[in-house]
Amino acid sequence: MNFMDYSFDVCMYMFTVDQTARIQVAMQTGTYRNQLNSYSLTLCNTTGISENNNLTDNISIFPNPSSGDVFISTTLQNANSIELKVYNSIGESIMSKKINSASGETKVTLNNKPNGIYLFELKTSEGTITKKVILNK
Repeated sequence: MNFMDYSFDVCMYMFTVDQTARIQVAMQTGTYRNQLNSYSLTLCNTTGISENNNLTDNISIFPNPSSGDVFISTTLQNANSIELKVYNSIGESIMSKKINSASGETKVTLNNKPNGIYLFELKTSEGTITKKVILNK
């Protein structure tokens, strides 16, 4: 795609033949660009997000999708409390509360909220986990 083209013409969005030839020459010449073309699989490292498996295995949120009431079930042994923050789809914090991890199951009511996607951020002494919940009444 030609991101340098700022026209409003819907047909003008691909690279031209001359632009294609120019980028191919640029990739084949020069010290650094040549390496990117030849060794891109070995030069670039990826970074992933790894979740805390203990949190993932010991905290569950259900049902998903939900019609209003969401339950958080925990079997954590070391955490005294869990800080819960719920965010709507535009990132606004709509709820914040502490949960006793020894209680087993906690009910969170979203009955007065509109349908959509909500993020449940749960912070413990072991780390933070975020889960997505779909509200569909």
